[in-house]
Amino acid sequence: MGFKPIKYNSKGLKMQKAIVSPDFNNKTVLVRNHWDYVEMWLQKEKKSEALMYWKQAESFFNASQSIPDRSDLQ
Repeated sequence: MGFKPIKYNSKGLKMQKAIVSPDFNNKTVLVRNHWDYVEMWLQKEKKSEALMYWKQAESFFNASQSIPDRSDLQ
């Protein structure tokens, strides 16, 4: 498969995908919430155990957002 490099201001641009070997023929999905996207994919693939851990990870992440960055011991 031949392609012509894309350039901007004389610099080459590269496609960014979160996979090791990108298949540029596949559709790219733009999402606002990666938690929802992965949850829908896991449901579609019937990965119930992985879905349970994904939801748990989301809960831990959300809980971590409300704790302060540092602890002041007095």
